[in-house]
Amino acid sequence: MQKPHQEASLKILFRFVIVLVAGIVLARKANPALAALRVDARNDMLVGAVALVGFVLAWLKAPALDSWIAIGIAIYIGMPPPGA
Repeated sequence: MQKPHQEASLKILFRFVIVLVAGIVLARKANPALAALRVDARNDMLVGAVALVGFVLAWLKAPALDSWIAIGIAIYIGMPPPGA
C-alpha cells in the first residue's frame, strides 16, 4: 500500500506528463478541449505540489506556512490567462 505522499507524487508526475503532451499537441493544432485539459492538469499539479509542501512543513513543525502558499496558488489559479 502506498503512503499518501507517494500517491500525491505520482499524481503530480502524471499531471506533468499530461501538461507536456498537451503542449506538444497544441503547438501543432489548436484544440479548445485539450487546452482546457492542459490548464486543469497544470492547476492540479500545483495543488498537489502544495499538498506535498504542506506535508513536509507539518513534518518540520511549521504548518502555518502551508496556508500562505495555498493562498498564493489560489490567486494564481484565479487569474485570467495572459492575453485574455
